[in-house]
Amino acid sequence: MTCISLFVGECNSPWNNCTFWIGGNDFGMENLFVWSSDDRPLDFTNWLPVEPNSYSADDNCIAVVYPGGEWVDFGCSNLSSFLCKKTVL
Repeated sequence: MTCISLFVGECNSPWNNCTFWIGGNDFGMENLFVWSSDDRPLDFTNWLPVEPNSYSADDNCIAVVYPGGEWVDFGCSNLSSFLCKKTVL
C-alpha cells in the first residue's frame, strides 16, 4: 500500500476527489511552473502526456492525479486535498 493510499483510501469517483495539490503554479509566466513556497523552478516533473495544457484560464496550479501519481495543471479554485513536503529530522 502506498503512502498516498493511506490518506485517500478508495478513490474511484469524482475527479476532484482523486487530485491533490502539490504546491506548484505558473502565475508568473504561463507554463513556467515554480514551487509556491519559494518560487524555485521545478527540478522534477511527472506530467501526464497531454499536460500542462492550460485547458481553462484558471489552470495555473499543479495537482497529482491518484492513483497514478501523474501531474496535471488544474484550476486553482477547485477544492482538493493537498500533499506537503516535510524535512526528515
